[in-house]
Amino acid sequence: MEKVSVLIVAAGKGTRMKSEMPKQFLKIGGYSVLYHTVSRFLNIPEIVEIIIVGHPEYLNSREMQNSIPAAEIPIHVLAGGAHRQESVYNGLQKVSDEADIVCIHDGVRPLIQTGLIRKSIEFCNKYDGAVIAVPVVDTLKKVEVDGQTVIQTLDRSNVWQAQTPQTFRKSIIENAYRHIRKHEIQGTDDAQLVENLGFRIAVIKGSKMNLKITTPEDLQIATFFLEEETS
Repeated sequence: MEKVSVLIVAAGKGTRMKSEMPKQFLKIGGYSVLYHTVSRFLNIPEIVEIIIVGHPEYLNSREMQNSIPAAEIPIHVLAGGAHRQESVYNGLQKVSDEADIVCIHDGVRPLIQTGLIRKSIEFCNKYDGAVIAVPVVDTLKKVEVDGQTVIQTLDRSNVWQAQTPQTFRKSIIENAYRHIRKHEIQGTDDAQLVENLGFRIAVIKGSKMNLKITTPEDLQIATFFLEEETS
């Protein structure tokens, strides 16, 4: 059985949430968003460790401590960087030498299904990596920089919206991050960094429930879905 290291990125401050508290520490049903997220990765036999990359100001905070569930595997907490890409790089430096696969997930996606996590791990036996995503259903418009004038309507037939987790062979994601740091490249997500090197990334159909909590409305939706799960 191959071993998996999970890297959970939770270093943001969540300015769009309009809250003094970072969104990963906001409560749903008595527990923080991050607590719910981390809990989704427990009890999967392949996973040997979880690494939480947090905002430096909150590493030793009560909020962080209360966001770490009891677990039989190590859960490490370390500081993130100025942006997500740097945070992931910091997390990769902590990954165990025993790990074969690295699973990278947003700390504010607390509704990821265990089955999708397992599927993303399994797909790394056939591909270089795997991304959870959903087909785009809304019409897409390309607009001017001012955001007020439509330039064209885009073909959505082959367009998917990427989510997380994004899961890779350890050697491949490490190679991708060495490459971007050497050449000072910025990407929109981890999969793009791997794609740019010519590796094969599988797409696994995810769920709209696997939303990223960004706004107060997202928090309300996540609360509803979590209550439905436990009712």
